[in-house]
Amino acid sequence: MDYTLTELTFRLREVEKNEMDAVKKLQKAIETHIVYHISNLNMTYVTDSEIRSLTNENYKDIIKKRKKYENLFIKILDEGIKTGQFDIKDSKRTTYAILHMCTGVSYWYKEGESLGVEDIVDIYSKFAYGGLLGLGCNRTET
Repeated sequence: MDYTLTELTFRLREVEKNEMDAVKKLQKAIETHIVYHISNLNMTYVTDSEIRSLTNENYKDIIKKRKKYENLFIKILDEGIKTGQFDIKDSKRTTYAILHMCTGVSYWYKEGESLGVEDIVDIYSKFAYGGLLGLGCNRTET
């Protein structure tokens, strides 16, 4: 768990360093998260599902590392809110939703899937953008 969160945080910090707008940073962050999870299925599955099995001290350490990782996503969303690119009210809860969705690939993905990793990244990114960019928010039922 420690290794996984350290690696994910390092990779996301590399994304954050790039001089991209918030939309591009988020796309790259989602891609980085999904690709890492698919490339390390067993490790990420254990990291995401077995935190409850840790001792109290280890639990606190891992939660602290997870919060640092989450805060990098929150920072990207806050940047997008500030620039008017994202239409959301709560970057923290939105981060939880995105990470929970993207982390889920370690539960269902199997090697040799009919969809490639790029296809999965595209599907997840478009889904996240639909909410973040406010697409479909003002639809009325007919």
